Amino acid sequence: MVVAYRTCSRAAARVQDLYSIAQHADGSDKGQRVYVRRLKLPLAPTSIDCENAACALLDDTVQPAWLGEYKIFSDLLPVEDVLPGNAVHVSAPLRGAAFTAIVRDVELQVISLADDRSHYDIKFATDAVEPIAFKLEAIALTAPLATIYNTGTPSSSLYIDSLTAAQVTNVIATEITFDAGVAPPSGGGIEARRSDGGWGASDSGNLAGRFTTQTFILPRLERVQNYYLRQYDGSSPAKYSRYSILLHVDYPL
Repeated sequence: MVVAYRTCSRAAARVQDLYSIAQHADGSDKGQRVYVRRLKLPLAPTSIDCENAACALLDDTVQPAWLGEYKIFSDLLPVEDVLPGNAVHVSAPLRGAAFTAIVRDVELQVISLADDRSHYDIKFATDAVEPIAFKLEAIALTAPLATIYNTGTPSSSLYIDSLTAAQVTNVIATEITFDAGVAPPSGGGIEARRSDGGWGASDSGNLAGRFTTQTFILPRLERVQNYYLRQYDGSSPAKYSRYSILLHVDYPL
């Protein structure tokens, strides 16, 4: 019997803006600021979604923050109507302001029905004040995220494809035969571990083996056996698959 399934955990990502950190550094102050939030809306099914949201938040928050309101009678309004979500271009030289903001709220008061005259109170802000594309809420992490991405380097460039087609092809009392589903990258190979962690040449605590062939054999030590696989390439440092594939064996000895 072969069962394919996916495990799950909380999607998370940690992103930093190296340029902004350098700009804020001053003496003993390293310039780093920590902001931990959960993406409430829209939902973030994967860590890549969290990473994209973090990049968007960093891109907005390093810009000047502006908010304000504008009051005007409908007779003088240069457009037919103003609605929340509209973009407004603000130019106020006396305040050194020249920016584009998003209308957040519009209060409309009817002055004269006969003259079709109303009074608009338009409130606007940039995304540096409050993001409009998503809603965040406070959250406490159970453990720090060790992997840190940079705004200038997308995480997709740090990984190679996962072994989605890997499978067990034969099981006997003393060994298990695996097929990675694809040939290993040039100069790289397939790494197998007994638990999902420690990936890389520097950690051999749970290492089962590294292989340069698509098919390989690992020892079977008990009835129930789990092996985790990732592939890596020949770059320095080596790039690995972003996700592991778990191959589970439960077969009589």
